[in-house]
Amino acid sequence: MQAENEAMRKASGEVDDNRRLVAFLYVLMNQYITPGAVEELMHRHIELNEKDVETFYTNGWLAQHAQNIAERLS
Repeated sequence: MQAENEAMRKASGEVDDNRRLVAFLYVLMNQYITPGAVEELMHRHIELNEKDVETFYTNGWLAQHAQNIAERLS
């Protein structure tokens, strides 16, 4: 299995990056959510921000948790 991983790493460009956000997104897209779903959410978010729409969160606890994770990743 390790030889397969090494071959994929070489074929895909041998990328290294020490940013926490990149590592988080990599694992998220590799193991939990499809890259297409992440891309769709990103585009939807960008469209809202271009219209200067303020985001209101129904669940304040979840919003605070998201803020905490964002702060730790930044």
